Amino acid sequence: MVKAFHAAGIEVLMEMDFTPQVPDILTLEVLRFWHETYHIDGFRLMSGSFSPRLAATDPYLRGVKLIRDHWSEDCTGTMQLRERPVLAESNDDYMEAVRRFLIGDEGVAKEFSERIRDNGNLAAKVNYFADHNGFTLADVFSYDVRHNEANNEKNLDGREINHSWNCGVEGPAAGRTVNRLRLKMIKNALAVLFMSQGAPMLMAGDECGSTHYGNNNPYCCDNAQGWVVWQNNAFANEIRRFTKDMIALRRAHRIFSNIIELRGSDYIHSGCPDVSFHGTKAWYPDFGYFSRTLGMLLNGEYAITDRVNRDTSFYVAFNMHWEEHEFDLPSVNHSTFRFVFATDAKTVFDGGKTCCVAPRSIAVFAVEKGKGKG
Repeated sequence: MVKAFHAAGIEVLMEMDFTPQVPDILTLEVLRFWHETYHIDGFRLMSGSFSPRLAATDPYLRGVKLIRDHWSEDCTGTMQLRERPVLAESNDDYMEAVRRFLIGDEGVAKEFSERIRDNGNLAAKVNYFADHNGFTLADVFSYDVRHNEANNEKNLDGREINHSWNCGVEGPAAGRTVNRLRLKMIKNALAVLFMSQGAPMLMAGDECGSTHYGNNNPYCCDNAQGWVVWQNNAFANEIRRFTKDMIALRRAHRIFSNIIELRGSDYIHSGCPDVSFHGTKAWYPDFGYFSRTLGMLLNGEYAITDRVNRDTSFYVAFNMHWEEHEFDLPSVNHSTFRFVFATDAKTVFDGGKTCCVAPRSIAVFAVEKGKGKG
């Protein structure tokens, strides 16, 4: 299986869960065995007691990807980059902040801005909107609460707080209005995920709206609640198409996966910070408690594509309010804006200096360099 994946250009990572009783040296031997014998490319370490420094400095794991909740500085600063494993952190904080912002929670705009700009300092960030320890992407917008009755644990297992919203109907909905809203919210989540710094992780099945019917811990369900079911209907196909478009956009533009840490300053004197945040009024971000809008300008001058070229700049308008809002477009150096896409067709842009962004939606613009004024 691993050879087949490698032949297709796909790496294989395993999640390893060690109990506190397992000695550290045995844990290391297990990781070395799976890497050397089966050519596993990396591991997600779920141990609560294993010393992370041992894994981060083990010479037999050089170049192997190691993911855990947190790496401390003594783990990452002891070896040269070329000599140590590739370290990354699974980012539950990202998941919670993005979910809360998208469903319209209050008091989260500032944290949302910090999560989508963070690509890690000591270790890379692995960002996800959903993983196997919770709701699927589609279920985040279909259920307010977990429905784990089939697990025979009195619905007490699994995450209690999911930061989800059922869009007005708990579970499957027949109405077109609810399903259109759910489709838009799924697109919002995918757009944020693939335009955030760090490494995006998409759970299998989320690219076509797979559901576990509200079960957020279906480990014991050998049925439709626990399976990954790839749907083939209009709803699923539209999610699949949009996912492909977002992957293509990210691959085409280094600006969405920058190798440098974004500082929020213009230290190369290009006329604009590497990343800046805005409110509906350009250059004035609203991080107030009731704010549900945000603009983000990514400066392509800080995204190096080769020795001489820089990437395109992008402006993204997030409107998670249930009302439409007009956003100023923050022009820099006489630049103009080219509309790329919006998650709601009711978003209006006439080529000017503002854009009317539809409720609970996202609009994306490429920034075309101006010729200046002589």
